[in-house]
Amino acid sequence: MKKRKKLPLKMRTIIKSLKKIKKESILPVSILVAGEEDVGKNSLIDRLAIGSNEVFSTVELSDKNILPDFASRLRKANLILVVVDVTGKISKRIKNLLTYLEESKLPFLLVINKIDLPKNLEAQLEPASNYLGKFVSKLVLISVKKDININNELIPAIIDRSGEKKLSLAVSLPVFKLPIIEEIIKSTAAQNAAIAGIPIYPGANMPILTTNQIKMILKIAVVYDKEIDVSRAKEVIMVVGGGFTFRAIARGLVSFLPVIGLVTKAAIAYCGTVAIGKTANKYFEKGISDLSVDETWDMAAEAARKLKVVN
Repeated sequence: MKKRKKLPLKMRTIIKSLKKIKKESILPVSILVAGEEDVGKNSLIDRLAIGSNEVFSTVELSDKNILPDFASRLRKANLILVVVDVTGKISKRIKNLLTYLEESKLPFLLVINKIDLPKNLEAQLEPASNYLGKFVSKLVLISVKKDININNELIPAIIDRSGEKKLSLAVSLPVFKLPIIEEIIKSTAAQNAAIAGIPIYPGANMPILTTNQIKMILKIAVVYDKEIDVSRAKEVIMVVGGGFTFRAIARGLVSFLPVIGLVTKAAIAYCGTVAIGKTANKYFEKGISDLSVDETWDMAAEAARKLKVVN
């Protein structure tokens, strides 16, 4: 019997990774928005869903709709947003719900809405400050009407609690697309930085770094086009990585990083991965197929400058 020829390592990586990533992208996501009447539940959903209500559902707390009636819905949700009006008191119903969520170890955020209304927000919150202090890590203050803290606090908080549903969230809701792509790029870059910092013989960790970058590009590709197939994925990787491979970026960074005080292999891996990720995003976002080496190099240099600021 004729022995079957093995596919090249990169092609096997593409096929295997794409299959897994596409499965992740279609995982069902359920975010339950709970709160009393007129606290802004539907307005919040309209802001986050932008016309798509497949992810979000609501529960209105009232004397007729008490906790035991919807407890099963809470347990099935991937995340619960408990919405409260800052101009009102935190009712016993809300407190009972928060206690239940804490004791059941269910993922939730306490969202204080309408913070644009009080003349003195700090004074408004003072009576409940001791109680709210228990939820400080899960507390988000927003105004849906004035669009305060939605992009910079609420959306990142939701993403942080999305776990394996992150990719599906990006595919399902446009407002989460770019923040999640940014998170994919940063987490891959951080992982590659950690791997590059492990002392192995020269070049030994390069296949791992490259594999991580391929997976990163595929995740970005699926966010933009969940129907992408293997041949298209291969084409994308060739375009994004063809003219400016990681090795080429690394060579440039070696001479650039000492100027700003960064010279480690980890820094090179981090900045190079960020550059490739941003190039992939730009390719899909704007349909640019002829990105120059200079453009990608600029992205790597910018990542290096930001890394220096953080350090």
